[in-house]
Amino acid sequence: MIYTGEIGDFPNHLKQKMWYDEELGLYRLKPVYYTQFLAYTKEKGIKIPNLLGHINLEMPIKRKNFELRGYQQEAFRKWKENNYKGVVVLATGTGKSYIALEAIYNLKVKTLIVVPTLALIDQWKKMLIECLSISSDCIGIWGGGSRELEDITITTYDSSAVHIKNLRKDRGLIIYDEVHHLPAPTYRVASNAVFAPYKLGLSATPERADELHQDLEHLVGPIVIRREPDDFESDFIANFEIREKFIDLTEDERKEYTNSINYYRTYLRTHRIRMRSSSDFKKLIFRTARDKNALKALHAWNKARQIAFNAEKKIEVLEELLKRHLNQKMIIFSEFNDIVEKVGKLFLIPIITHQTKTRERREILTNFKKGKYTRLVSAKVLDEGISVSDASVGVILSGSSQKRQLIQRLGRLLRPFKDRSTEKNAILYELISKNTIEKSTAYRRSLGSENGI
Repeated sequence: MIYTGEIGDFPNHLKQKMWYDEELGLYRLKPVYYTQFLAYTKEKGIKIPNLLGHINLEMPIKRKNFELRGYQQEAFRKWKENNYKGVVVLATGTGKSYIALEAIYNLKVKTLIVVPTLALIDQWKKMLIECLSISSDCIGIWGGGSRELEDITITTYDSSAVHIKNLRKDRGLIIYDEVHHLPAPTYRVASNAVFAPYKLGLSATPERADELHQDLEHLVGPIVIRREPDDFESDFIANFEIREKFIDLTEDERKEYTNSINYYRTYLRTHRIRMRSSSDFKKLIFRTARDKNALKALHAWNKARQIAFNAEKKIEVLEELLKRHLNQKMIIFSEFNDIVEKVGKLFLIPIITHQTKTRERREILTNFKKGKYTRLVSAKVLDEGISVSDASVGVILSGSSQKRQLIQRLGRLLRPFKDRSTEKNAILYELISKNTIEKSTAYRRSLGSENGI
C-alpha cells in the first residue's frame, strides 16, 4: 500500500516497515503490516483509504456436530486475546482444525483457508459443510484446475503464491493449515501481500531445518499455545509406543552398501568435508558442478541410502507384522513410490501416492474408514493433515531424519476410537537396517533434529 503523508511522528516499529519511493514521492508499506498501520492512524485521527473491503460474511453459518474440548477452548481464547493473530501448535490428531472452525464461526468474516495439498481441500470442505452448515455452493475451491471465489475459499500454498491478487480481496481471516510451509521463500511472498486483519496458523511441528520458522511471528503472529503428545490424556489421544526393529542386510546388499558408503566417506575425508548439518550436504551438491568425483560420491551416498532404506528383509518383517496385527487397521509408510507399489502388489494393499487421482484416493480412505480395507500403504501423502480414522498400527519402512515426519506419521494413529469406551493403544514400528546410515537417520529423528540429511 502507499501513504502520501509524513511519518516523522510514527512509532519506530512502523517506520522500520515503511520505505520511501523517490520516483513517486510517497511511502510504501507491505500489505501484511496494513492492520498495524490502520490501527495507529485511526488512533491518531489520520484518514487513510480502507483497503480491507467488505469482509463480513453475507451468509448464515450455524455450529453443529462439534464442541470445543478444554484445551481447544484455551487455544482459541489465547489466539483471541492476541488480537486474533498467532500460531496454534497442538499434537497431530488433537483437532486443530476445530479451532479454525470456531474462529470462522465467531468472527463471521470472509475467509481464505490455505492448505499444502489438494487432498486437504476435500477434507476442509467436508468439515465446513458438516460443522458450520455451509452449503457446498458457498465454498470456493482455487486449485487443481478450479477457479472458484466464494466468501469462504480453500486453496493450496502453491496456488496462493501464484494467484494471491485474486484470492486476497475482501478477506477478513486467513487460516494457514500446516503453517510451517508458509515461511518458504515462494509462499511468504503471498503472505506479505495479504491485507486480512485476522490470521491463524495451525501446526503440530512448526520448526524448519532452514530456521525460517522464526519468521512466522511477523507473517502470522507468535505461538499462542503449544501442547505435545505427552501433554494429553488418553481421552483425547491414544496411548502409544514406538518400537524399533533392526533388520540385517543380505550378503549382497552388505557388500554393495559397504563399497558405496566407503567411496562416499573417502571423498569426504580426502577433501576435509564434515557433515554436521543439511547446509554441509548442500555444499557437496554445489561441488558436483565442477568436480566429477563429488558427483560420484553423491551417487554412492544415494546408492547406500537406497540399499539401507529398502532392504529386502524389511518385506519379510512387514509380512510378519501384517500377520501379527491381522485384526487391526494398519498404515505402512515409505519414502519411495516404487516400494509402495511393490508392497501394494505383493500383499494386495491399496496404495496412495501423489499420483493417486482425487476420486480414487477419496474412495480408498472412505473404504478404510468403513473397515472394508484394513491396510493402507503410502509414500508421504498421508504424512500431513489428512484424517485417517481408527488405524492403530503404523509401520515405517523408511523415513527422513526430520522429527516432523515422525510426529506426523505417529499422528495418523493417535486419534482415539469413536467408541470412547474402547481404549486405543497405538504402535508405530520403525524398521531400521543394522549398521547403516539409516540408524543415524532414525536417531536424529528421535532427537528432533531438523538439520539431518
